[in-house]
Amino acid sequence: MTKAHQALTDSEVYAALLGDDELRVVINAGIVIEAALDDLFRHAMQDSDALADIGLSYVQKVSLAVALGFQPRIKKPLRTLATLRNRFAHQLDAKLSDQDVNNFYASFDQVDKDIIQRSWKRMASEDRTPSAKLRDATPIEQFVTLVVTLNAALRAAATQAAAVKSLLSQK
Repeated sequence: MTKAHQALTDSEVYAALLGDDELRVVINAGIVIEAALDDLFRHAMQDSDALADIGLSYVQKVSLAVALGFQPRIKKPLRTLATLRNRFAHQLDAKLSDQDVNNFYASFDQVDKDIIQRSWKRMASEDRTPSAKLRDATPIEQFVTLVVTLNAALRAAATQAAAVKSLLSQK
C-alpha cells in the first residue's frame, strides 16, 4: 500500500481536479481514486499494510474491493477510469473527448447514473455548476463529476467497512 492518505470530500476532489489541463485532471483522478481504494482497504482489513508486500495493480485492487463486498456495479467505471488514465499516462497528445466522457458515463449502472444526475441538478439549483444539465457541461466538468461520484462511493464503503470491523472486533 502507499502512504496513508485521508479520503477526500466531494468538495476537495472538485478542487483538486478542476482545471484546464486535461493531463493533470485525468492523472490526478487516478491518484484520488486509488487513494480512496487504499483507504477502503485500511478500513476493511485487519492488516491492510500487508497488501504492500503483494504489490497489487490498480485493476487488482478494484477486483479485491469487489471481493471484499464493495458494490460490483462500480467495477466497470473504476476500470474505465483506469483505461483513460493509462491512455493519458502513455500518449503525449491524449485529449479528453466527448466520447471518452460518454463512455465513462455509460460504464455506470443506472442507479449511479440517477445519483449523478440528481447531484448535478441539486448543485445547479444552488448555482454551483456552470450549466443546468450535466450533458451541457464541458468534458472536464463531466469527467470530474463522475470521479467525484466514484470517490463518494468508495468513501461510503470505507465508512461501512470501518463500522463492520469495529463490530467484529467487539466480539
